[in-house]
Amino acid sequence: MYYETIAKTTVHPFYFPTQTVFVDDELDFISSMILIMPVEFSYYWFDNPMQALDYFQDFKHTGTFSKSLTLKFPECYVMPSFDFCLDESLVFKYLSSRSRFDEISSAVIDFVMPEMDGIALSSYIDDRIRKIILTGAADKDKTLTALNQGTINNFFTKEDKLSLQLIAKTIEETQHNYFSSLTSSIIDYLGQDHFIKNKGFKKYFYGMVFNRQIVEYYLIGPNKFLSLNSAGQCFLTLIEDHDSLSQHYEIAKSRNAPQDLLDQLNVGGLIPYFQTDDGFYDSSIQDWRECLYKQFLINASANKFVCTTFPISQYKEYDFDSIYSLEQYKHEFPDGDGGIANRLT
Repeated sequence: MYYETIAKTTVHPFYFPTQTVFVDDELDFISSMILIMPVEFSYYWFDNPMQALDYFQDFKHTGTFSKSLTLKFPECYVMPSFDFCLDESLVFKYLSSRSRFDEISSAVIDFVMPEMDGIALSSYIDDRIRKIILTGAADKDKTLTALNQGTINNFFTKEDKLSLQLIAKTIEETQHNYFSSLTSSIIDYLGQDHFIKNKGFKKYFYGMVFNRQIVEYYLIGPNKFLSLNSAGQCFLTLIEDHDSLSQHYEIAKSRNAPQDLLDQLNVGGLIPYFQTDDGFYDSSIQDWRECLYKQFLINASANKFVCTTFPISQYKEYDFDSIYSLEQYKHEFPDGDGGIANRLT
């Protein structure tokens, strides 16, 4: 469902599964809710509001990763630019940590619970987290008051047969809006003809996301996205235009590349990816045929550019074996009690 929700919107400079926290003393409802949650999402659950309160107050999950990715922006980019990218060393640092999956974007909270009701709990939760209340018909007036006061952001009645589907859709939209808010200043500073704003590229990119079951991605170079599926398998998307492809040809020619390679670069239809210090062909390349990938043409308003995506097992000096995947997070997160969340698997 997620891909259908966002396919007509922008591509973010980065995206990863944020966490949804469920708080409800009725475990059957939580179980039903989690069963329809998209597999690319992270979630936590509590059946006790006081335990949930401790979690919201004691755990560091209010944007540590996303804040660090945008920390130097926009000071470093004061004019529209095509050259923006994330700090790749910082991205790979956090890819080896589970902390990115602890970043909360939404909380779904039952109104009627022992010790503390859902609206009271919501008042203690950071405003950057979207708070959704589950209520009954008898509590609707109190819930509407909390909504008008800004204590909560949305509510659904448990009696509504469509409530589970509506909550799931709201969580999906919240996930998207969370990253739109985080990266809006970056998007504003990119040039109007930047590929990330192009409808054709968005169609290509989200098709790739769907087909390869991507759950997170990062703009690690001015023209490259690193994407990961839930198992931590990595893919690289390259975006090139006529000038950059011509540069590949000219540099390869100046470095006495084989004529067959020059012919392939000159004819077009393929995008080169050389894992060299400068990203261009040099004599260290053993088999240049393994460095060429089929391109897909994207028509832009002012120019044309091409894309390709392929799996990678190495990127520069970074160790892929240390990547902490969403699947690993879901299987290794500890169960417990005494204020620690139990986990449904």
